[in-house]
Amino acid sequence: MPEPSPSAKARRQVAALPLRIRNGTIEILLITSRETGRWVIPKGWLKKAAAARTMAAREAFEEAGLIGKASKRPFGTYRYFKRLSATETIVCEVEVFIIEADQQAEDWPEKAERQQRWLEPEAAAQMVAEPGLAALLRRLGTAMAQRVVMTGRGASPAQVAMGEARRTRRKGSIKRKRGNRPPRRHRSAIDEADPYGDARSHAR
Repeated sequence: MPEPSPSAKARRQVAALPLRIRNGTIEILLITSRETGRWVIPKGWLKKAAAARTMAAREAFEEAGLIGKASKRPFGTYRYFKRLSATETIVCEVEVFIIEADQQAEDWPEKAERQQRWLEPEAAAQMVAEPGLAALLRRLGTAMAQRVVMTGRGASPAQVAMGEARRTRRKGSIKRKRGNRPPRRHRSAIDEADPYGDARSHAR
């Protein structure tokens, strides 16, 4: 499925990216959509009266039965085409919030309407149809593997995710400021000491 152009007019949605760590393995929850049975993450339309992170947590419960706190800031965004009818398709821009899955309810509104599966990030990326979402899953999976598995520092999913999102925003800001200047050859001493920056400050 092609990815919509960044210049295309889009309607906003919010999504929950549920994470957990089981026996040292990072897992992401995917659910099936009610209309097509495709593998997706819980998401819905953004309502003006509610905060985006609150809506993401609500979607995680209503569609997957998950109870957990959403990250204060979005991990990232992606775009996709949503078919409303046989003749109408729109572009949606989805703001994605990390949800650390504390527990799962015994019952929830859409339990009988969807399947769900916990998967490692690469496997989840291969299951989804949207290129932008797949890219987010792979980026998070790489960051989580480096932080939790390779270094053994035991950071929570929210810590890693928000650290990664913060670094991505910072890199974009630096590129805009530098223009055509050549890149720096060496990382700072702070980056070498803690490549994940102040991720811990976003996990509260």
